[in-house]
Amino acid sequence: ERQPTCPLNTMVRIQKVTALVAAIANTCVDPATAFAPPRTAAFIPGAPKISSRNNDGVYCPPLSAAGPPVINNWRYESSKGTISGTVTNHPTIRDGDRITTSPVKNPEGVNENLLVQTKSGSKYKLSSVAFGGRIPAVEAKRAKEKEAAAKKDAEAKAAAVTKKKRIAKEKKEAAEAARNVAAEAKRAGAAVTPKRSAQKKEKKVPAPKVAPKAASRAQPTSSTQQIDPAALRKLAKSTFSLTGATVGDDGKYLLAGKPRQSQGRAAKIWTAYVADPALPEVPAGFDGTGSASRIKQLTVKLSPDIDRLRLENSNYDKVQSGLFSGRFVKKMDYVAYVPSNKRDLDRKVSALVIESGKYDLKALLAARNGSPLRGRALRDAAASAGQCIQAVHSSGLVWTDLKTENFVVVMDDNNFDKEVGDSDGKMGLPGVKGIDLESVVARGGNPIDY
Repeated sequence: ERQPTCPLNTMVRIQKVTALVAAIANTCVDPATAFAPPRTAAFIPGAPKISSRNNDGVYCPPLSAAGPPVINNWRYESSKGTISGTVTNHPTIRDGDRITTSPVKNPEGVNENLLVQTKSGSKYKLSSVAFGGRIPAVEAKRAKEKEAAAKKDAEAKAAAVTKKKRIAKEKKEAAEAARNVAAEAKRAGAAVTPKRSAQKKEKKVPAPKVAPKAASRAQPTSSTQQIDPAALRKLAKSTFSLTGATVGDDGKYLLAGKPRQSQGRAAKIWTAYVADPALPEVPAGFDGTGSASRIKQLTVKLSPDIDRLRLENSNYDKVQSGLFSGRFVKKMDYVAYVPSNKRDLDRKVSALVIESGKYDLKALLAARNGSPLRGRALRDAAASAGQCIQAVHSSGLVWTDLKTENFVVVMDDNNFDKEVGDSDGKMGLPGVKGIDLESVVARGGNPIDY
């Protein structure tokens, strides 16, 4: 059967369409479609090979190019809000040429490996910033953090002032309550029956024999009068800055003041007092009268790192039971996973209780404005340090954290001001003792702290 043949005019039309498609493929890509997803040109028989240049010699990227232009080694000009650098993947600019964008929309969003948009609508991806170049996003973040820190400090100062006023008010109220109790006790002891005294004056006869007995019965009442327990608790809290937190079995130790952070570690160091068994919220020996300095102060080290604190406790035991005990503070108690009335501490930390120092040598030297120790004070401090080192070495250990902060002055009276003014060292420092054996390691072992 005869097959139909294609007319001549149809063949001419096909050739014209083929030539038109080849011409379109050989022209530049329109910038508006430069960021379109990659596509593959269809194979057309007889079409010419696609080139990266058109007939006018203008550079044209391949049709497979996709994504926004990338600016490398860029710098941000804050005065103009523009970004300059070398560009790649641009639809009309050669790779490696230097460009400057129009002002960006959001300067705080300018950062490495991010996409930015200019006010004219163009989008660019920023690669690595030039050496020494500013990164607005990082600077904005730092400014916000600095502002937040300043706000937090201001709030902390305001809270401290409020707390100070509250403590002063509580002290005043407690002192007034104590005075009222004392005045009432005095009135009760001095009370006498008015009628009986009047009869004595009228009759002018010796007082009845029962009068001395009545007076003797009234006298013990005044001598046994004590401060009300509620008022005593309030007075103790304000006097010793008690926080209400306790550690140890049955709230044995009362935590006071603010904790000090152990340098470079998670441990916190508290001032503490032994609680009165009869009145648990009051330090033992405090009755509301006399000086508060006579109440013994302790230092409690609380650490969530159970192994490190166990090691320090073991080091204290080894050193203080060795041939040379040295001049270290006395270790009073150690409790692993110590119980507490606070949920964030209860069975989550261990406690090491040691003798408390009034101040350390670093604080003393700082208060002396760079003036060194001299005379007897220098000899006492050096002798204490030498004895501590001898005790550690004789126990087969090495102290890797020997510094002025780890020597405290333990005295009955607070002579800090006198020691600061003792420029010749005539008073001496007989109470210098070593602390902090957490960094002590066995001889030949690896240091824990550097």
